Amino acid sequence: MKTQTLKVPGATIYYETRGSGPVLLMIAGGGTDAGVFEAIAPILAEDYTVVTYDPRGNSRSPLDNTPEDQSIAIHSDDASRLLEAVTPEPAIVFGTSSGAIVGLDLIARHPERVAKLIAHEPPLLEILPDSATWHAVNEHVYEIYQREGAGAAMNAWAVGVGLEGTMQPPAVPLPPEVAATMARMAGNMDLFFGHELLPFTHYRPNLTLLSAHKERIVLAGGLETRDHLAGKFAYRPAALLAEHLDTQVVEFPGDHGGYGAHAVTFAAKLHEILK
Repeated sequence: MKTQTLKVPGATIYYETRGSGPVLLMIAGGGTDAGVFEAIAPILAEDYTVVTYDPRGNSRSPLDNTPEDQSIAIHSDDASRLLEAVTPEPAIVFGTSSGAIVGLDLIARHPERVAKLIAHEPPLLEILPDSATWHAVNEHVYEIYQREGAGAAMNAWAVGVGLEGTMQPPAVPLPPEVAATMARMAGNMDLFFGHELLPFTHYRPNLTLLSAHKERIVLAGGLETRDHLAGKFAYRPAALLAEHLDTQVVEFPGDHGGYGAHAVTFAAKLHEILK
């Protein structure tokens, strides 16, 4: 694995490159970093040049100045500049959670950079018929963050999206490298709750631009997310957007983080789509 940095306006982006073959850029969700792909990236690197990175402000990608509210457009500009640095050709892009929203904005505004986009469970609340309900959940979480900090906000968010009881500490000690990755990403929660949660989930996709590139867009959802309460803000937006683009959701193993817990089968499904 090769590690490098790229200077972009307002930040320095840390990124990792593995393997050879067509470039596959993997975009992590808010509050996380390249480490969420540690299980799947080496598998995919057997067939692709896999590029993973820490989004601006997270972990090893410091901002130049004091943190401020983030925007999907700035994050997709970062992805475009990173692709420009690693390949002259259009690349495959996989984005998960808010990283999937970044990917959708990337193909809408920088279509020349993207050969194919797999958007895994983008929480596009603005396209939901009950968006006000979900925005109210996030606004409540934000208020708790301001009063009590990131830990309390995480607990409130888990309750609000139906994940309480699924975020318990592991029963056995984690391997040192996994524990280090989780500790590193925990340091991103102030940026996430303070400056990303609300602006990211208020992003409204440009459906006209996305329709122009619909042949290159795959909307993906987790088999385990579909029928869970969390699927109402994760799987359902993918399904609604797929309907608008006259296609169907492609189901992947696992839930919102299936690329980690089911890395082998998730990678196989991704490769099947890309053949």
